[in-house]
Amino acid sequence: MKLSWGPRKEDGGVAHLDLFRDDELIARFSQSRELTSARVKPSGAAVRGNGPSAQPSADSDSWPEWTFVPHTKGRLSASGPDGQNFHADPQSQREGKEGQIGRAKRVALDMGNAETSSADPASDSAGVSESGGTSQGVPAVNIVNCGKLDFVFETPDETKLGQFTGGNRGVRHVVVELESGQESAMTTEQQVFLAWVARMQLESQLVASTWMWTVLLIVLLPFMLLVFLL
Repeated sequence: MKLSWGPRKEDGGVAHLDLFRDDELIARFSQSRELTSARVKPSGAAVRGNGPSAQPSADSDSWPEWTFVPHTKGRLSASGPDGQNFHADPQSQREGKEGQIGRAKRVALDMGNAETSSADPASDSAGVSESGGTSQGVPAVNIVNCGKLDFVFETPDETKLGQFTGGNRGVRHVVVELESGQESAMTTEQQVFLAWVARMQLESQLVASTWMWTVLLIVLLPFMLLVFLL
């Protein structure tokens, strides 16, 4: 299973992006300088069935709205209805320093507060644990940089859930791949948050790399001109 982003569309200073799970639309993002929000298909709507309650809503405007807070340094977060809150904390290699999402070798995702209705049939069909009407999915996930542009995400006990990469135009076309057999480990909301953090991580890494090369060229430019003139 793959989580992939559609093309960016600009409209009056607001960028619109769609997120797909294979061919299924699961989130519609709107991003401006002041606010990043998304309409996220609830986990129960992902279930196929014969009853009317299992039919997914085709109208994305009726899906719950989430607010996403991006930061290049420190915690990234997302908050949804009914007190749902997810966090992503980049871990710095320097003790006492805030991590930067574009440079972190490890990012800890806390997605434990993912509440759904007790009537949600996804808990049985998707293999998600349920306790008192709360569908937890995978409450904690670590994103680990295992190569310059290659990342895996896994549970705290190092069970691999999937991977993504910035190679092969991966920054422009971010694709998060879920391991076979792990497709139902996370709720739809958790998958959306993971895909968003992955996109933020690759985009921030690209910006940091671009700045580094720009500064390097500025420093080397006088020497290059001197060699050329001589």
